[in-house]
Amino acid sequence: MSLRQRDKGFTLIELMIVIALVGILALVTAPKYGAVKDQYRLQSSAEAVTERLGHAQQLAMDRREDVYVKLTANSVEVIDKNGNSLGEAAQFDTGVRFVSVNTTDPDLLPYKSVGLVTTIPIPDSTDTDEGIKYDLRGFVRSGEAKVVLTNASRAKIEILVESVTGKVTISG
Repeated sequence: MSLRQRDKGFTLIELMIVIALVGILALVTAPKYGAVKDQYRLQSSAEAVTERLGHAQQLAMDRREDVYVKLTANSVEVIDKNGNSLGEAAQFDTGVRFVSVNTTDPDLLPYKSVGLVTTIPIPDSTDTDEGIKYDLRGFVRSGEAKVVLTNASRAKIEILVESVTGKVTISG
């Protein structure tokens, strides 16, 4: 038997070193976690827009009439030509905002009431409401539309709507 048996356990210095390392790791990973969470929210909102675009295209073909996807700063909604909702509006996740619809065809912006000759007035719309119109065949008119969403960290994601077919892809 040895003269001195070593006590089992950790010394105070060993515990302080481990706590310091855990604290440093937390400081390094916390900002990255926030950025990942922001990107997830942005992607989730883009998927909500994409789902509503597909739903509007299908409804236009099923109902044999024009159907619109109305985009506001905080939500996306499918409506008919009279402004009646054709389903529940999807609210964007926290911190995500709709910025704009960039397009080569003014008919894709049916409720933008300023500066467009071919606007289609939609009841209860405002100058900040924009949207995409699907005709009775489920086609958008001519031109490609790009819906842009952004978040608090200024990251952005673009939803592209192809001309004629209305095929939707997410980029960014």
